[in-house]
Amino acid sequence: MDIQDKGGPINSRPKRDEYYLSIAKEVSARSTCYRANIGAIIVRDDQIIATGYVGAPRGTKDCLSHGFCLRDKLGIPSGQRYETCRSVHAEQNAIINAARAGVSLFGGDMYIWGKKMPSGLLIDAFPCFICKKMILNAGIRRVIVMTKEGKPKTFHIEDWTNDWQNKDILEDENQYGVGFKMSAEPKAVEEKNQPEIKPEPVAKPTIIQTEIKTEIAEEIKMPEIAVEVELTNQNITQNNMDKKIIAVVGLPGAGKSVTVKKLEESNFKKIYFGEVTFDEIQKRGLELNNQNEKMIREDLRKKYGMAAFAILNIEKIRQAYSQGDVVIESMYSWQEYLKLKDEFGDNFYVLAVQAGPKMRHERLVNREEYHNGMKRTFTMEEAKERDRSQIENLAIAGPIAIADYTIVNDGSLDELYKKIEQVISKINF
Repeated sequence: MDIQDKGGPINSRPKRDEYYLSIAKEVSARSTCYRANIGAIIVRDDQIIATGYVGAPRGTKDCLSHGFCLRDKLGIPSGQRYETCRSVHAEQNAIINAARAGVSLFGGDMYIWGKKMPSGLLIDAFPCFICKKMILNAGIRRVIVMTKEGKPKTFHIEDWTNDWQNKDILEDENQYGVGFKMSAEPKAVEEKNQPEIKPEPVAKPTIIQTEIKTEIAEEIKMPEIAVEVELTNQNITQNNMDKKIIAVVGLPGAGKSVTVKKLEESNFKKIYFGEVTFDEIQKRGLELNNQNEKMIREDLRKKYGMAAFAILNIEKIRQAYSQGDVVIESMYSWQEYLKLKDEFGDNFYVLAVQAGPKMRHERLVNREEYHNGMKRTFTMEEAKERDRSQIENLAIAGPIAIADYTIVNDGSLDELYKKIEQVISKINF
């Protein structure tokens, strides 16, 4: 018969690492990330000296308060491009909290526990590449994580140091710890047959930070821009080449067509992505109407993916670009942006034209729009639904959010023209 105390059988007492991981699990419940709940604690001399969970900086609005994750809307995979994330990682927060308290972490152990949201499934709570460097410099001795199998894994920081002494740190392809020597206690026992996990491909374009000041709520509000013409990346590499490619993006009613026309008048050659649809309709011998257009667009995206219209227009763009400046009309998706950025690099710019939802919707309702020779009108509800459809189905929010330049079109036509000229001057500078 087992000897029991108030907590149950003596032999059910958790091991030390399991005990601290269970505390990290409780800390993770405070997370404010839509993608994962992660908690970290730091222990030294068998005493907890700091805790941290994934969440926004102190005193700022987190993703839960905003009501959405920007990285989800931009389609950014986990482990890439942290500059687009509102949160600070759990490991970083634990280190920062120790610094605020004036506590040394030297020789301590870090425990990390995490689960995927909203499924609640356990994840391999390995520290990312940035966190690994901070952990090493903080003087932490070991990192013990919970794996998706529900078993603890131990990383010895000296293994990271030795590995990085033998090669460039930037050659660390396994940025989440897999591939380094992992061991359970005692240290001499090595884990074998670790699965090879290849890193997700990292997109080539430089990521440009942009400020979003309002949440996307029921009416899908667009960002309020504090300045009329905003250079959203102050560190764009200036190149000496005269020719440039500008894609004009924005939600319906923002003023994209007027902007494209003004750029045409400034000797930009227009490439209209929608021409591919018309060509395919003619090729198939179909009647030119809205229903057939929609069918063709969907067919092309099924065949080529969400970058379809960039892929199918790439030769036209190359040819036009060889002769001078180019303006692209009707680039929508994040994948199209990545394709063009990969192809043309620093010579490719995105110009976002913005206006408040109320103003844009009123423009759509009040204007006479002709499409394929047919008059098209919108009700207020149709205008709002058009926003939702482009954001949810075409991933248009990504190119708008990451635009190199933003124009707020909330005044007269002359004012819009002046702002366009300002952008051209900035690009030519």
